[in-house]
Amino acid sequence: GIGLPIDDILKNSDLYEKPGKNQHAFCTDIDNAGDVRVLCNVKPNQYWMNTMLHEYGHAVYDKHIDPALPFVLRDPAHTFTTEAIAMIFGRFSSNPQWLKDVVGISEEEKLKIAETCFKTLRLEQLVFSRWAQVMYRFEREMYKNPDQDLNVLWWDLVEKYQLMKRPEGRNEPDWATKIHIATYPCYYHNYLLGELLASQLHYHIVSNIIKSDDFKFQSYAGNQEIGNYLKEKVFMPGNRWYWNEMIKRATGEELTAKYYAKQFVE
Repeated sequence: GIGLPIDDILKNSDLYEKPGKNQHAFCTDIDNAGDVRVLCNVKPNQYWMNTMLHEYGHAVYDKHIDPALPFVLRDPAHTFTTEAIAMIFGRFSSNPQWLKDVVGISEEEKLKIAETCFKTLRLEQLVFSRWAQVMYRFEREMYKNPDQDLNVLWWDLVEKYQLMKRPEGRNEPDWATKIHIATYPCYYHNYLLGELLASQLHYHIVSNIIKSDDFKFQSYAGNQEIGNYLKEKVFMPGNRWYWNEMIKRATGEELTAKYYAKQFVE
């Protein structure tokens, strides 16, 4: 509806559960030449609606990187810039206006759930911002001194940032249950940076394309100007410019936390 069709990507994706299948979800660009695919394990709930929107945010970014660029530049400007696009779309699963426009709920239902939807999204963002601090700081300290007591380090950070008390007498490698530490190391900070950029892009789109001052419940549905903006300013440049240069060209400012704070803190 915003001019970013995904039918070709859907056709080549593996979206449903099956025995022995990876239970995670991810998007991959097979060849940096247009063969973009998504793996999911879709169930009919809000979690997987968010995940589908998220992964296909990654997918449309990869799909629309300018193929005329040299091969080594056919990547996003930074890992967190593609996370930002995934997140800006994923947030729509908690957006009552998007649910009305796309899923088809009634105006009455939209009004009934509106504030709860926003409060849920806000809570998710604020809780996640603290969790990301734990992950980032744990990995930094672990690689700095891998011989230290990592069990203690983990719970020291959980107590400081998540305000959760460690279970009395527990001394187990709880940190090792987080899949990213083993399989996607030194990655987690990109999620929080992506959330910051998602809010910055959202404010730019609402102010300059939709031309509204309602930043809470915009759905983008049917507005192809938004798709054109994302293609031209974010996707097509690929890795042509340093990431902050791309962000400045797209939004008029380098990366800032102020729009995230406006959206979820103030």
